[in-house]
Amino acid sequence: MYNSSLELIGNGPLILLNSIMKKYNFKGNLYAKYEGFNLTGSIKDKAVITILKDLEEKSILLPNMKIVEATSGNTGISLALIGHLLGYKVIIVMPENMSLERKKIILKYQAKLILTPKEEGMAGAIKKAKYIANEENTIYFNQFYQKGNIDAHYKMTAREIDLELKGHLDTIICGIGSAGTIMGLAKYFKRGNLMPKIIGIEPASSPFISEGIKGSHKIAGIGAGFYPPILDRTLIDDIIKITDDEACLGSKILLEEEGLFCGISSGASLMAAMKFKNKENILIILPDNGYRYISD
Repeated sequence: MYNSSLELIGNGPLILLNSIMKKYNFKGNLYAKYEGFNLTGSIKDKAVITILKDLEEKSILLPNMKIVEATSGNTGISLALIGHLLGYKVIIVMPENMSLERKKIILKYQAKLILTPKEEGMAGAIKKAKYIANEENTIYFNQFYQKGNIDAHYKMTAREIDLELKGHLDTIICGIGSAGTIMGLAKYFKRGNLMPKIIGIEPASSPFISEGIKGSHKIAGIGAGFYPPILDRTLIDDIIKITDDEACLGSKILLEEEGLFCGISSGASLMAAMKFKNKENILIILPDNGYRYISD
């Protein structure tokens, strides 16, 4: 029995994608770490609960304070509900072109939602959030700078994977957004004798980390258009660029072949794995479910 809905965060299933392996001739195993069963349906729950608890322990976040954050969606959804459950008022700032479902969910979770021009991307949302954070009794959540964003995936996601696979991995593939997930995985698996390759994913039309090019794309959750401050590029072995169409196709394959209704960044992870299918064992991160993207 769970004592709180917050205990639903973590320990999502590891799935062997048998149907895809057979149809697309993978020479080894293709595993998926599916994060859609977390409390709000995404991997961001892990980072949000870790960061909030850390801020409380350091007395930076105090009772009755407001929390403001800039987000493309999943962090906003996680923060809206988890912040509410912990007794805080939450303000979410996001680009106006995010899906209708994400906007409605954030509002249902009792947060205030502020939209910024889509042309300004995440940079515009961050600028607005920082401005709001100057208000009295308000703290800027600032996932892009929080060490807890990495710690969450070192202590939870990476250990969950290692507990089941016991280090028998050749390649781990993960999208790069705030970089918390990929850095937590890299710091954990690059220690000792584990050492699988860590492969990041960027949108082909906005490969800012690998090429310094910023552009529009439809792969929500990755490709923020700037260099994430917590990213250590030396821990990533390679970065694969995936187009919007490839990512959409990957999501379609996950649903049709494995019955996994995931977001488009999950599709990007699958299509990146296709480029490494001669490897023995590959693991991809599926960060969320697809229900918040239906109108996209």
